[in-house]
Amino acid sequence: MTTLDITAGSLLRVAQILQAAADTAEIDTRTDPHNYLLEIGVNSLQWLCGSLLPDGVLIPAVWTESRSLAELLAMAEQELRSFPIAQYPVGTITLVVRLCDLIAEARGSSA
Repeated sequence: MTTLDITAGSLLRVAQILQAAADTAEIDTRTDPHNYLLEIGVNSLQWLCGSLLPDGVLIPAVWTESRSLAELLAMAEQELRSFPIAQYPVGTITLVVRLCDLIAEARGSSA
């Protein structure tokens, strides 16, 4: 088992939230095919976040709360504010920027 430092633990929480967001986005796409690009965006974020975790870290699916896609993405962004960006692995800034873009897109599509 890999022992995670505090920023890797934060990234793991983000990955779990993004897994829930991906599940929600998939359901949203089933009810409205216009949400497909949001679903692809969330899946891309999920992959990017997973790539920032140390090798061998598995992302357990532990999410049980039902929230909207926009709420889940906002929760992931809030978690990434737990530490200064420089403490996270290189590449996290890309995750943050894409996450913020997707939050704006998700909020726009639900309006």
